[in-house]
Amino acid sequence: MGTFVSGAGPGRAWHDPSVAEGGRGTTRRAVVAGVLGLTGAAFLGGCSVRLERDAPDIPGLKTPDPPPDQPVLLATLADLRRLHTAAEATPGEGARLAAMHQAQADRLAAVVAGLGITAPTTTSPATPVLGSAEVAFAPGARVADIARASTTYVPMLAAVLASRGAAGQSLGQAPVWPAARMPSALAVSLLAAVRPAVYGFEMIAARTPSKERKPVRATLKQLYAARSSLEAAAGAAAPPAQLTYQLPFAITDASSRSRLAQELLTAMVTTAAGQAAGVRGRPADLSGLLDVWSTAIALSWTWGVAPTAFPGLTA
Repeated sequence: MGTFVSGAGPGRAWHDPSVAEGGRGTTRRAVVAGVLGLTGAAFLGGCSVRLERDAPDIPGLKTPDPPPDQPVLLATLADLRRLHTAAEATPGEGARLAAMHQAQADRLAAVVAGLGITAPTTTSPATPVLGSAEVAFAPGARVADIARASTTYVPMLAAVLASRGAAGQSLGQAPVWPAARMPSALAVSLLAAVRPAVYGFEMIAARTPSKERKPVRATLKQLYAARSSLEAAAGAAAPPAQLTYQLPFAITDASSRSRLAQELLTAMVTTAAGQAAGVRGRPADLSGLLDVWSTAIALSWTWGVAPTAFPGLTA
């Protein structure tokens, strides 16, 4: 926002003893106006004058410095616009991804505008291979930049990367998260959602006809891998695994199996998103979180969850 220079301010009036009843005498306001050379509408007592970031230089007034998050916000916005263009030209999954990236870009553009930043309207040409473009994180530079962003923006920007990683997986281009690390405390938090998901999918498999179990087995394979790596990272801090977990409803048919799968994976996505602010300033930890987060998003899409702009976040 710009710098505000206020006059008397709302709710306060100047008291000028030189003003006689009936309007006689010379007011202090008139004197000041004369000194400043301001006339008519140019002198409005009580109004404020704001210096915009793109305003021309005025001697004696300092132009506000750009927000510290401006580079990463603008870079992410440019990425999203490029990905949206590429997704629109990609058949099949591209239509859903194009809508997701458009929603992300719209929200980010509103954030940028709210900060008084003018975003460029031109974008670089879209990469023809969308899968590769989704997971091209400029060798980890974007992850590091986002980890260093203000706490206000880390979850939103991290959700963009997580959804990009999920999009890459759905298009056959799994991301490689740079220097990923999983600290013990983060692993324990994620296990709280991964372990119930494993149990739930085991119950889904048990209640699925054998000829229809292929997608369930594929999901369980990824969940088993996630659980093993998280338990190893948590070490002694990991609580004992439960033998059973309470399911939200009974599994009776294909519809209930699908609904349970969506709820279990959505819980994983939400749990991962809830850890984003806590890894601020630690790019390797953010990479570790994104690995689990993006996998959960991709699996949820497989089971019918529609892509959203910022998966796991409420706003």
